[in-house]
Amino acid sequence: RGWAFAETGLTELTLKEGVEEIGECAFYDCSSLERVVLVKGIRKIENYAFARNEKLTELEIHEGVEEIGQGIVPETSLETITFPLHPIPRFDELAFKGSFQGPPLPSLTTLRLRGTYHAAPLSIPFPRITEEDNGQLVRFFEDQQTKRLRE
Repeated sequence: RGWAFAETGLTELTLKEGVEEIGECAFYDCSSLERVVLVKGIRKIENYAFARNEKLTELEIHEGVEEIGQGIVPETSLETITFPLHPIPRFDELAFKGSFQGPPLPSLTTLRLRGTYHAAPLSIPFPRITEEDNGQLVRFFEDQQTKRLRE
């Protein structure tokens, strides 16, 4: 549920199968959180789920996700995001909003797409966006996903 683990001292989070939804602000402002792995089966990530985790550098989401809310990672230090290769039907255009007032995810350098049949994920350099996002990162992700699915 929302705010369930907000402001805790977690350093790493791995959610196993059985968890289907991450509530709004569920891991908000966990000052020591550096890495998040969401294993297969999580269907929904609500708004600001991992907001204000300044040490967070890696987010890995496995297959099964159907919905990603607004600003799931503002005010983090994300460098790498790993997504499943399958399409995500409901993907808020401000999902990658980098801060509540500034540019989107300035530290983000790599997008990884993990296919079910691939041993290693495919790494794609993320475009540098310096002003308002306006959904550019989500569109880039969706374009890369479509391209890799065709291949």
